[in-house]
Amino acid sequence: MRMETHEKSFQEKESNDSEQTENKNIRICSRFLESFRGYRHHGDMRYLTPCKDDFDGLKLLSNPDIFDRARWLVQRLSVNLKFAALDHGIAEYCKKLERYAISRIGPK
Repeated sequence: MRMETHEKSFQEKESNDSEQTENKNIRICSRFLESFRGYRHHGDMRYLTPCKDDFDGLKLLSNPDIFDRARWLVQRLSVNLKFAALDHGIAEYCKKLERYAISRIGPK
């Protein structure tokens, strides 16, 4: 009888731990999704490709579909999580945009 009580207590604790972890994960996901609340992209989507630090290989792609964007995300995530987000800051985007604009003007 005593062993059954101990086993039951262990199972209850394990169940509570699992529920707490699940609740924590739900809270994290909820906060993440909340950050996108109300965001919608309108108009033509332009995508500045990942490139080297000197912007070699930078390209502008018009209206990439969801499948291409998903494939790129998976490829970047396969390297590591930090790498996937490295060029998604506004400062990096501004640098890329400036470099692309200068390349369109071309030499005089």
